[in-house]
Amino acid sequence: MNDGVGPDETGVSFAKKNANITYGLIGISLILQITCVTTRLYGRLKLRGHLRSDDYIMVVGSLAVLAVSIIGILGPKWGAGYHSEDFEPSWREHFARLTFAFNIAHPLACSLPKTAICITYLQLFPSPKNRLFCHIFLVFTISWCIAAITVNIFQCIPVNGMWELLPSLSTRKCINVKVALVISASFNSLSDLCIYLWPTRMIWRIQIPLRQRLGLIAVFCTGILICVTGAVRMWYLARFFDSNDQLGMPCPGLPLAA
Repeated sequence: MNDGVGPDETGVSFAKKNANITYGLIGISLILQITCVTTRLYGRLKLRGHLRSDDYIMVVGSLAVLAVSIIGILGPKWGAGYHSEDFEPSWREHFARLTFAFNIAHPLACSLPKTAICITYLQLFPSPKNRLFCHIFLVFTISWCIAAITVNIFQCIPVNGMWELLPSLSTRKCINVKVALVISASFNSLSDLCIYLWPTRMIWRIQIPLRQRLGLIAVFCTGILICVTGAVRMWYLARFFDSNDQLGMPCPGLPLAA
């Protein structure tokens, strides 16, 4: 516990450790994302000489991921990673605004890449069953994105009640954020699992040597990493809301990196 004039030396050291973990996770995820998207675009240009709609959607999705990453990097500046007793009141509004921005950017960062992948599946696998699957999950993903952003924007009425501390906003009404985030994360993880693992059954039936089939399946199954991070994020959210020291939990950037 500090004396009210700001975090003590121990609190600052603890926060710096959490910040370094956050920066490391975000840095690794950005490197992987940039590598994958760049490789995709290079391959498309090399094979076809031009890009298609799914490629442009993937680029926009990458920009949304970049926005989420920037928010995560700014978080420690305004109190992310500090113990609750070390959190300065002057940080609250800035931190709440960052959270608000994250709540808008995160659904876009999740849904745009999956939208692009579904469109890619439509181009690669022309079977009626695949078309039905892709159209269902295109509608599902877009609907989830719109719903998530809408709920996140209007989680408090008035909207600025999320970050304003004025007496006039003492009557603001807010939803149960824990329930909303857990439900949203559950639907997001479900679509991750279905979309990223969908091609494996079709690739297995392709008449090519077994080694090549296994290689293709391995490439597509890298999406399982996204499913794992989604599950980790749900676990972290559950711990976060049950904690008495939410901002001071180890690795505060984990949900952002996921």
